[in-house]
Amino acid sequence: PVFMPAATSALQLFCFPQAGADAAIFKSWERFLSNGVQVTPVTLPGRGVRLDDVPPSDFQRLCDDVFDELRTGPMNRFAFLGSSMGGWIAYELAWRFEQAGQAPEFIIALTSPSPDQPRHLPKLEDESRMTDDLLAFNPHFKELMQYPELLELLLPTIISDFRMCAAYKPVNGRVISTDVLAIAGNQDSVTRPETMQPWAQFTSGQFDVQQIDGEHNMHEAPSQELQNIVNEFVARKNHVTA
Repeated sequence: PVFMPAATSALQLFCFPQAGADAAIFKSWERFLSNGVQVTPVTLPGRGVRLDDVPPSDFQRLCDDVFDELRTGPMNRFAFLGSSMGGWIAYELAWRFEQAGQAPEFIIALTSPSPDQPRHLPKLEDESRMTDDLLAFNPHFKELMQYPELLELLLPTIISDFRMCAAYKPVNGRVISTDVLAIAGNQDSVTRPETMQPWAQFTSGQFDVQQIDGEHNMHEAPSQELQNIVNEFVARKNHVTA
């Protein structure tokens, strides 16, 4: 199941990872977020403490499963933060929660193209070229390549996530009312900043896009600028709805 600690703060911020990655990295964000915010990384199948679980293969089914699991936990006020693929998960979950009459306070979509944008993901079909294709797509995979045994463990999840993302298409006309803050990185070679502006069409709530210095993995070591933008946004939303 999703890692779901009891809600101990006024606002629970559920965090969702990039394709092939684990959300645990977001736990460190608690040190710079204002008091009253509890960061809850959501562990998807095939990674982290769920490494032995079968990786997801269908995006909508994954979102259905996460929605069902989150609803069984103790939830007070909550919001979503997702990086890249995680932004799409946040959007799909927001729609599901809104339909159930329990809307999130906001979404932060970090280095995440809007769900309708064309994708140029590596197919990862040729085993002899997989590592080259991953590196060409995102040079930050170079760090993982230094640990062949870890790469072997994670490769099935990476492949499954990429294929799942390639096949994902948002349902036409599925507009949420949740406010969305999109944050783009000027040096992001995976998600170009202009692919994030169309998030505005996916919400009838407030929308803002911030463009800052940073690469696709900017969430791993948040710059002071990123910390300030997120902290100010969360604090403002927390104050407005508290």
